[in-house]
Amino acid sequence: MKKILIMAATALLSVSAFAYNPPAGGQGLWTLSSPTQLSAANSVAGGGVFAPGPDSIVFNPALPAMENRVQLDFGFSALINNGDFGDTFNSAFQTGILIPSKMFVFSGMTEGVFCEAEDLYLGKSINFRAGLSKRVFEQLSFGVNLYGGYLWDAGTDWSVGADVGFLYRKDELGFMKDFRIGASFMNLGKVYNDAELVGIDFDEKVDGFPTILTLKTGVAANFVKTDDLILGCSFDFTTPFFQNAIIDAGFQVGIKDTVFVSVAERIDVRESVEGVATYLPAISVSYKFNLNVKNSSYAAKHDWTKNDMTASLGWRQCAEYVHAVSGGVKLKLGQDDTQAPVIQLWDEEE
Repeated sequence: MKKILIMAATALLSVSAFAYNPPAGGQGLWTLSSPTQLSAANSVAGGGVFAPGPDSIVFNPALPAMENRVQLDFGFSALINNGDFGDTFNSAFQTGILIPSKMFVFSGMTEGVFCEAEDLYLGKSINFRAGLSKRVFEQLSFGVNLYGGYLWDAGTDWSVGADVGFLYRKDELGFMKDFRIGASFMNLGKVYNDAELVGIDFDEKVDGFPTILTLKTGVAANFVKTDDLILGCSFDFTTPFFQNAIIDAGFQVGIKDTVFVSVAERIDVRESVEGVATYLPAISVSYKFNLNVKNSSYAAKHDWTKNDMTASLGWRQCAEYVHAVSGGVKLKLGQDDTQAPVIQLWDEEE
């Protein structure tokens, strides 16, 4: 009986593996449009230095649940192609917004990918994601997204579906600070499965991407956390419909809550087997500065007189002949609400 079960499992895995054939880079479609996404500064557990924004919902819809400031972001990546067919201009962009409320935190983003490079042919697409997240317990957050998209110039296709995720966060665990565990089920619906593209295995029919029912799990923590220095790491494991294994490891440094450096490595097992993977680590550098507003009644009314903006630059080799050079800004309006509420049981007279 044991031998029969082993043979049946092997046959099932072989059939699953045979059917898996997305285009090169297709699993990372949502990570091309900003420096922080290219360098894994955001991960399913929030990255080494926890700073989720609207774009973090492409990893885990639960990540923004603890945010209490309105956020705006914009990112743009030039996908520079130096291959034999390098006469096309390839790019990706994103724009997003995060709005906290008493009940939920709303996050939404739009991403455009326009890439027809020889070894990163993803067509042209506009993609949308919007989600709600909530802190359900002191240490546990939950979130859900809806997504949709339209693809053209490689045939035409569309996508629509949902994501779910959770995040567990603990202030200390042994020698680790701000320890986090995250998990998400992404792409629960229709993906791009009718596009006229080339898969990582050139001899087989291209499969849908990003793969339906993609499970992402990961951990992140700080190993040093002071007012002047934060050293953090993150580790993600992704399995697209249990047909592949993708490993993302990130290391981040934060200096005086002003300068941030992120270095990340990504290994896609199936792309490595097919010889289309790249192994150079990605990098991004960010600088945060104050952006205060004076003499504005509108800003004062919304408590937006004290704000901060983070500008970032990043680089990653996405394919053998394609390098992404990316820039982005994130604007946070107002100050973090770190003061506990004051509970008064009866009127006090002086």
